[in-house]
Amino acid sequence: MATRTRMVEAYSLTDAARLLGVSRQTLHRAVRDEKLTVHKAAASKHSAVIIYAADLLDYVLRYRGGKGIEA
Repeated sequence: MATRTRMVEAYSLTDAARLLGVSRQTLHRAVRDEKLTVHKAAASKHSAVIIYAADLLDYVLRYRGGKGIEA
């Protein structure tokens, strides 16, 4: 039986900052303040992180009043 895999959209910190129109430092503060959840990138030698689309949306809705979501 074939296993179904689900693609999950994820962003780098840089891409997420660009998408929201904020600096990387702003997102670093959100991570530090536990407002934004990040996950370690498995294939990275460095301490790279990824942000799942669902976590980014949660952050935008809870802490940015929807700013960063295009209608």
